[in-house]
Amino acid sequence: MATPPLNDIDLTLISAAAPAISDIDLNSLNDPVNAAVLDFAASGAGSVPYVGTGSAALSFSAAGTGIWTDAGLGVAALELSASGAGDSSFTAAGSAVFDLAATGSGYQDWLSKIPAIQLQEVYRLVITGAADSLDDLHIGGISSWQATNQAGGRSSYVQAVIPAADRYLADIDARQNGELVIEKGYRLAGGVTRHEEILRAKFDMARPDQGRRSLTLMVSGYMRGKPLSSGSRTLTGVRMISKPNGKRRVTCDIDLFLQPGMTVTALNETFRADYINYYVTQADKFCEVGER
Repeated sequence: MATPPLNDIDLTLISAAAPAISDIDLNSLNDPVNAAVLDFAASGAGSVPYVGTGSAALSFSAAGTGIWTDAGLGVAALELSASGAGDSSFTAAGSAVFDLAATGSGYQDWLSKIPAIQLQEVYRLVITGAADSLDDLHIGGISSWQATNQAGGRSSYVQAVIPAADRYLADIDARQNGELVIEKGYRLAGGVTRHEEILRAKFDMARPDQGRRSLTLMVSGYMRGKPLSSGSRTLTGVRMISKPNGKRRVTCDIDLFLQPGMTVTALNETFRADYINYYVTQADKFCEVGER
């Protein structure tokens, strides 16, 4: 049988034609056409060690939630929150080790704000008790003390004499692992006394001397490894400037804030204070500031 020409085929009897777009009812749909909602959560931790050139150790953790919504043709909205922490270190060839530490010390020269007429100098010895699980022992009225304040590779030295020491013997003996701290204080006009540390040393020795009426105790010790300080101070109450072997040494008032390493000025002479010697008795008190 010969195939009829295409123009002779009647297609009008086909009843499965697609309806018009306007005749489609979309009201029964609960969600927008092609709408999609994605909820996800993830958390993880891992480490990746590498050994060799450019090695790295990496650990990280992350957690997140998100929603993806399609609204209209080619329109997307994404909301995502995440948190994480990580650290890394490098070893082997090309390795890098990063270590940062910072220390510092400072002081506030509150003395310069107070008229000298309102100040009365006092000194006291403190024997720390933390190493023996005790409170610090404060001893006022020491009859004399002397010390050398140095820094860097040199040791500082403290020696103090405690009169009528009988009452302190048990407390001092209990703090054999402590430190000797010399503090200079100022009794203000209102009766308040404020103390500041001058220097400290380890408690190395205690020597009692029994007199006819009372016992006197001399304590002393050394401290090594103190860092050099920075800054500058003007020396006051200058008594004398000498230059033994071409090195300057100034006899002057005791400066509460002066520490070795600082730059000092005295009568138009400027140099670095490499050491400070203190001499304090009931009759006199002064220090020697010198360079090496």
